[in-house]
Parts: sequence; C-alpha cells; structure tokens
Amino acid sequence: MYNSEEYFVKAIIGSALIETTEDRRVRAWVDNVVKGRKALELPQIALPQANVDSDAERFAAEAARTCGISASYSRIRRELELAAALGMGAFLTIGVSPWAGPLGPIAAAFYRQYRGVSIGDDLARIMMDTTRRFRRLARSVPGRIVRNLRPPESPSGPLQE
Repeated sequence: MYNSEEYFVKAIIGSALIETTEDRRVRAWVDNVVKGRKALELPQIALPQANVDSDAERFAAEAARTCGISASYSRIRRELELAAALGMGAFLTIGVSPWAGPLGPIAAAFYRQYRGVSIGDDLARIMMDTTRRFRRLARSVPGRIVRNLRPPESPSGPLQE
C-alpha cells in the first residue's frame, strides 16, 4: 500500500470516528468508503507513492476533499443548515417584508433540491473542510484505544492475588 493511500484510509476512518453516535459513525464510514471507491474507479483522484510524508498527506487531503469526504461532524452541518435557513428568513423579513420570513426555509429546501446538497453541507465544506483538518485526520491513528493495563486497586490498597 502506498503511503498516500494509507493516509487516505486514515482520513476516511477518522472522518467517521468524529461523529457523535454509533449510527452516524457507521453511516459516515459507509458513505466515505463508497465515495472513495467511486472516485478511484472513475479516476478522479490519484494516490501515488510519495517520498516525503508531507506530500503523501497532501495527496490524501486533496483526494478526500475531491471525493466529498467531510472533515467535520454532521452536527455542525445541521447547525449551519438551520442557521442559514433562519438567517435567510430574518433577511427576507427585514429586507423585503414581514410576510416573506417563512420563505427562508423554503429557499433552503429549494437550494438543497437544486444543488443536491444542503446549504449546511456547502458551508461546512467551505469553512471546515480545510487541508489542515484533513491532514490532522490523516495523521491520526483511527480506532486506537489506550487503556490502563494495571489492575484496579481496592479502597483498602492493592489487590492481592
């Protein structure tokens, strides 16, 4: 496996592990794998062997961004979606007329229908899915569990065997 491929896989898994619930982690992992496989089959991305790890991280970050893998968890995208809909509603209420306020959520729904992604997804991609965040995901060791291997002590002192 090339080093850029290894970093790309770490970014896929790391992106799923930042989700807050088990269901969202599984859904994000499956979606990321599908996006990665599709991009590799179409050849939209290239993951060559790099002589320097920083180049491999850059290749992996560019590939993750090209695939549409997210470097932020879905709660941020949902919050940005809500804020955008409310903001558009407030803008229309103040700028156009009081009756135009409910058009904000309708405009957000139209945007999602027209673009195929929500405003929150686009805002999160622009604001949160930076090369720096993808590099941090690629450097992480996904799934590592650090645990204390020492036996627990009882209130009266160390356990006797």
